Amino acid sequence: MKTAAATALGLVAGLAVAVPTPAAAHGSIDIPASRVFMCKTVVPDHPTCAGAWDANPQALYDWMEVNIGNAAGRHKELIPDGKLCSANRSKYAYFDRPAQEWPATTFRPDADGKYTVRWNSTAPHSTAYYRVYLTKPGFDPSKRLAWSDLELVHDTGKVAPERSTTMRMTLPDRGGRHMLYTVWQRDDSPEAFYACSDVAFSGDPSVVMPGVPPSEGGSPSGGGGADDGPSNAPSTEMVINTPSISKVKVLKRKRVRLKWNDAGALRYKLQVSKFGRSPWKTFAITENTKWRGRVKQVRKGKYRFFRVVAINPSGENPRGPVKRARVRARK
Repeated sequence: MKTAAATALGLVAGLAVAVPTPAAAHGSIDIPASRVFMCKTVVPDHPTCAGAWDANPQALYDWMEVNIGNAAGRHKELIPDGKLCSANRSKYAYFDRPAQEWPATTFRPDADGKYTVRWNSTAPHSTAYYRVYLTKPGFDPSKRLAWSDLELVHDTGKVAPERSTTMRMTLPDRGGRHMLYTVWQRDDSPEAFYACSDVAFSGDPSVVMPGVPPSEGGSPSGGGGADDGPSNAPSTEMVINTPSISKVKVLKRKRVRLKWNDAGALRYKLQVSKFGRSPWKTFAITENTKWRGRVKQVRKGKYRFFRVVAINPSGENPRGPVKRARVRARK
């Protein structure tokens, strides 16, 4: 497929955006971020993600299309060991690399002790089930994922069509790096979708994002308690909620208006890119959750990507967490 992905999270209604969506593309896990979603949206500059962009950029643009059209529940029959993250599709083969190479989401329970997993659907359909699997104790992240590594931990049963499906579940005790494997089986079609999410359970100082040194004196996540920061931030180095752009509008004379959620950070760095990956240009740093001003990189009739990078009191996490929005610049 040659079309670009059209999921601009939180874009304001009525914005002049005209980005086609692949006909067979329907979604992935965004909490905790799947590998394709992580590399497309959260940390595209991470070394492993950069390798994914080099291997096949179209796989990143089609992050919502890791699917099998005629699965009909035959997941283990159609997907061999070592190819679970690609759903045995050559287009996504790079994503089958071992877990230790991938950035992981710090995965913590909410106040009630349950974990949140969310499927972001670009084309809602009636659902036969979402099934969430977790790797078993003793999982070896240096090897490719196999079915024998997985334990079923949640099954939703039938779910009505919805744009975003939030699943809350109790998980068995785990420590260190693990993986969640999610299967979405449609009820109105034999088509099924698959998502690999790399997670790091808090409290293990040996777990870090690949390519990022651990913090001095202990865990890169800053500790391991339930009150040690917001849950499920897409980084094991600094725990900050993901800033998500809720409004973006390009006005006349290169003026841009942005608004995003409060992620509990000290400051926010605003950046723009032509292609949604490096190079990113910083055009403002603010303590607020909204901004309005001129952005010289905006050009009439051109698409631009915007992202917000959270900066915590210890400093900036240079690889995110971020969200992006794509808009067509006007006059």
